[in-house]
Amino acid sequence: MNVWLTDSTDPRPSITVRLHGGTGAPLCARRSVLPQLEGQLTETAVADVALIVSELVTNSVTHANVGPDQTLTVECAPLADRLRITVTDPGAPVKPHLRRPDHDVSGGYGLAIVASLSLAWGVVRDSVGTTSVWCELPLDTGPSGLSTDCAAVTSRIASDPALVLRAEKAR
Repeated sequence: MNVWLTDSTDPRPSITVRLHGGTGAPLCARRSVLPQLEGQLTETAVADVALIVSELVTNSVTHANVGPDQTLTVECAPLADRLRITVTDPGAPVKPHLRRPDHDVSGGYGLAIVASLSLAWGVVRDSVGTTSVWCELPLDTGPSGLSTDCAAVTSRIASDPALVLRAEKAR
């Protein structure tokens, strides 16, 4: 695993983490990213970053089959009023997309959670299939440091056992 802080002259440098895939990748990603953000975000924002990083890395491991012999990259780049989180992997045959909710199957909520917490999200694929899923988390938009809507979504997710279970499995 490699961790880089880019643009050391910026008071809020970008964080780039390159790590091996496999079932331990979500935990490794959180343990690498979150300490770098310590003191820069509200407690709610840190929880949101942890959940988003877990979901996106889990999707890379699950859908792009990024195993221990392959790597993926997590980047957190501060912008003026938001944090852009990007996870890049070698790609899968199917482009990441929101799935229709189906309460009778396991999984399928990851990108819906990311979309709910984010101001915007998207997918970029290059000509060889390398895939980057990115999202932008709102920061500093109110007295608490986060928009009320984002905090409300986080509370709603935390109270839904199915979504908490999905997040716990990613750990």
